[in-house]
Parts: sequence; structure tokens; C-alpha cells
Amino acid sequence: MVKTAFVTGAAGFVGRNLVEALLKDHWSVHALVRSAAPAWMQQRGLTVRQGTLEDAASVAAAMPARADAVFHLAGNTSMWSGDAQRLLRDNVAATQGLLDAAHQRQARRVVMTSTLGVFQDSDRPIHEHTPLQPSTIRNPYLRTKLLADTLLSQAAHNGLSVVSLHPAHILGPYDANGWIGLFDDAAQGKMRAAPRGRASFCGVSAVAQAHIAAATHPAPARRYVLGGEDASYLQVFADVARRVHAKPVASTMPNSVLTTVAALAHIGALFSGKKPSITPGLAAVLTRTMLADSRLAQKDLGYPMLGLGDMLDATQAYWDARQASSHSRR
Repeated sequence: MVKTAFVTGAAGFVGRNLVEALLKDHWSVHALVRSAAPAWMQQRGLTVRQGTLEDAASVAAAMPARADAVFHLAGNTSMWSGDAQRLLRDNVAATQGLLDAAHQRQARRVVMTSTLGVFQDSDRPIHEHTPLQPSTIRNPYLRTKLLADTLLSQAAHNGLSVVSLHPAHILGPYDANGWIGLFDDAAQGKMRAAPRGRASFCGVSAVAQAHIAAATHPAPARRYVLGGEDASYLQVFADVARRVHAKPVASTMPNSVLTTVAALAHIGALFSGKKPSITPGLAAVLTRTMLADSRLAQKDLGYPMLGLGDMLDATQAYWDARQASSHSRR
């Protein structure tokens, strides 16, 4: 029997990879998009509906009854306090609307994409039982993701089958505004020093498959941590620079300098009203050690641990194709 999926955020980075993986596995996919659907969504097996997640009625109308899985990938990743109201709308109100619709339409399971950042710092790699950040955390993005996680727990208490996935930094094709920007920065000579933090990196293809496995597992855990190869930001920056034949990156920026730059940029944004390129929230992420322990996901979901080189290969291939397409249109 064909399984049915409802996907929010389908036009995004992880969303597109998930939709393609679902279609390859012969799911019937229903996608909700906020604006006009991109051309790639004109595929057999994919039904696209336009609407907003804050309107639970429209979400329920778009969601098929008794869907095998509702994948909630839509979200706002801004770490700027100036986007606080939008973050509450996109990450909290939208999650509540989706859960209300899933309950009304009797969805069999909800799988929500969260982030490794909602867990507290630890002297060991983060796992599913690492304590969560306090609700008072200053980073506005993480604060709203914590609120969304609370809503998910409440839905579970009310009888809905729910799972949240917590990926580390994600690399791979279809990235538009994330780590792929390092290739642009390096090619344009803007990459001079790396943050001093260290983190786990995961491949978007593995993350997409983990979503499907979490949706079909007979008795999944409430949360799964998704990681990959651990690396310093200096290692990643240097590898990207080498790949685009840019000046090698061999130095790091002291944490105190990065946090000061972010604080000054924040003050400037208060006067200009424009989102700064570096925020205090982002600086806090880049200066911490954020490693993932994915053993539970490997055991339950068959989650593969990809190597950094392979992940950067996939990211670079997409970046190269995007560059070639951009040049051909000029």
C-alpha cells in the first residue's frame, strides 16, 4: 500500500531532499508552500497546496486524512532579535497550527525537524538525554525551537505519535542560505579567519532518510540526535578555500573578538533596522563546542555517519552547478 506524507517546508533545503527521497520510495507526497511552488515541484506523485501554517483550518484542508506521516520542516532560522515576532509566528504558532491539524486529520505520526542547538553545552558529545537549554536562552531562534519542542511534548501527552530530529550542521545539495555560503565567501576573497568552535557536520541525504525512518519505525524514541564527522570550523573553512582555489585560511578569530563584533553589529542594527551579518546568537553558536552522539539514531533509524569530504563534495557539486547556471544567464 502506498504511504502518504504531508510535508511543510518542502521548498527548502532539507525539505527538497526529503521530498525527493519520499518520491523515490514511492510515497504519495502532499506539500504545503507559503508562496508559489518552484518548477521542480511539478512531479508525478507530488501534490502542492499553497497556504500558511498559522491558519490551522487551511493546513487541515491541505493535509490528507490519516496521513502516515506529517513532516514538519518549515521554520525560521534567523538568530536576530529584530525577527523575534516572525520567529514566534513561524516556529511556534505555525507548529501549534500544524499539530492541531494533525490531531484533527488523525495523522499517524508527526516528525519535526529541530536542531542540536536546543541542548545544553556538555563536556561530552550531545545525546538524546542531554538537558535542554533554559527557556530564557538569549538566542531568539533557539528560544522558539524550545517552545516548539514543548508543544510537541504536549501533543504526545494528548496521544499524538511524535518524533523530533536534532541535526548538527547540515551540508549538501539544494542549500540556499546556509553553509554553502562559505563557498561564495571563499571565492570572493572574504574568508580570512575561522571561528574557534568545533562541531559535528551531517549530510542532508542522511538527514532526509532519518526523517523517513523515524516516520516508519514501529516504536521510535521521542528525540534523535543526528551528527556526522566532527571538525573544527578552521578545518572546514580551510577545506572550502582549497576547493575554490582561494587564499588558504590558516588562522582563527579569538572568541572575544567574534562576540564583540557581533555585539557591535547588533547595536548598529538597532539604529539601521537591518539584519546584521553576524548576530550575538550566531556568535554564541560558532564559539561553542557542539558535537553529536548519533548512536541511538544509528541503532533505530539506520542513520549513516558520512565523512566530511563526501559532504563537502556534494555541497561543492551543487555550488558549481549553481555558478554555471548563473553565468549562463548573463
